[in-house]
Amino acid sequence: MSRIRVGKRYAMALYDLCDDNLETAEAYHEILKNISQLYDDVHVARVLLSPVVKTETKSEILKEIMALIKTDRVMETFLDTVASSGRVDVIPNITESFLEIIHSKKNIVIASVTSAAKLSEDKIARLQEKLATETKKTVLLSNTVDPSIIGGLKISIGNSVLDLSLKTKLKTITDAAVI
Repeated sequence: MSRIRVGKRYAMALYDLCDDNLETAEAYHEILKNISQLYDDVHVARVLLSPVVKTETKSEILKEIMALIKTDRVMETFLDTVASSGRVDVIPNITESFLEIIHSKKNIVIASVTSAAKLSEDKIARLQEKLATETKKTVLLSNTVDPSIIGGLKISIGNSVLDLSLKTKLKTITDAAVI
């Protein structure tokens, strides 16, 4: 089973342990986020992701980390279960999936807009407002710049992409002319 799928299952289980309490869920997410940031360190990642390092050793490392960041009993038990199941490698995936669950419960959707040049704060705010009206959700919008799209926009929300780029329009015209 893929790390993403396993991460989603653990994230759902952890959310169930929160009893729909978003404050608790957000606190747990902060803990997971702090632990996941350790994977950015090459040396730590090498140990935690190594199939050679014993599960018990990884579990002990996690216990030391939990002692430093002062987690509650539920989170300690959860992380111990993750470690003893040999799934320390999916903690970053759990963190990402857990945040998606929190966003879903708070009616928040993540969106990105790709443009050929950086959009002004005003244009981003107006687009964010329009997307919020369309989705009936709070939209967290980020802007990425990709000069290769030439002009127009590419908007991604969840699994949906609306490609209004000049590059795609020109390709469509070229493809139609070739036939």
